[in-house]
Amino acid sequence: MLQAIQNSMESFGWPLRCLCTLFPCYAKETLVTPYFHCSHLARRFGSYRVEGYIGVIHQGFERIWAKRYPGDPSEHAFGVVLYTANFSELGETSYIAYEGPYEKAAEAYCAAVVTILDRLPTNEDQLFDAVEKDDLGGKRVDAYSSWGYIGKFNAFKEFVKQHFQHH
Repeated sequence: MLQAIQNSMESFGWPLRCLCTLFPCYAKETLVTPYFHCSHLARRFGSYRVEGYIGVIHQGFERIWAKRYPGDPSEHAFGVVLYTANFSELGETSYIAYEGPYEKAAEAYCAAVVTILDRLPTNEDQLFDAVEKDDLGGKRVDAYSSWGYIGKFNAFKEFVKQHFQHH
């Protein structure tokens, strides 16, 4: 099942990769990239439910963070993160029958994920604009704050705002 998701994401141009010290995710190699991290497959009522996170990575911020807090668990966590269940577009496609075949179901789910990723910033200007307008892919920026790593999220927002003032 995970292989079907990986194959599908790669076919849409979103390869699985490790950026900075973060967990593997589907992302581009660019300085600013949206990402999808598939955290696990939950068993629900005869189906797998694909669960994960969607957000944005700024590799410059991640490098600064990793240097500032080496060995801290938040170094490996995503700072800008929203649980996939918060995206109504993923709804039914996130349930995939145990029996398979997985390819078509994974493709439908991944197509919905890519639609969301395509709405997120892919460069610094778009990122700064999104933070300034408080609109990150159709959701408020603070919707992407993870209670577990709120310090990293707030530092990210501050990084973007400070950087934006110099543009």
